Amino acid sequence: MESNMSEEAVFNLFETMDKDPDLSQRLTAIEDPAEVARIAESELGLNVTAEELISAVASIQNSEDESPKDELNEEELEAVAGGRCIPRPRRWPPCRGW
Repeated sequence: MESNMSEEAVFNLFETMDKDPDLSQRLTAIEDPAEVARIAESELGLNVTAEELISAVASIQNSEDESPKDELNEEELEAVAGGRCIPRPRRWPPCRGW
């Protein structure tokens, strides 16, 4: 259960960054994912760890590298078929140097 909550917190952080360009710019300039996690918790109330952020960014980068830009990956296809929307931040990776 905690893993799903953590995944949701990471998703919420990326979604918030997508909606707030100032926050996104500030966080993407930070090289230390632990600092990003600290800011996410103190300013946004999101409980994420540096390891979760690194894993999420790596997963996103891998999925973007593996699938052509004009095709949906399995997760996106399932989301569309299920009527769920997965917003994607405009800038990936969300943090420099990870």
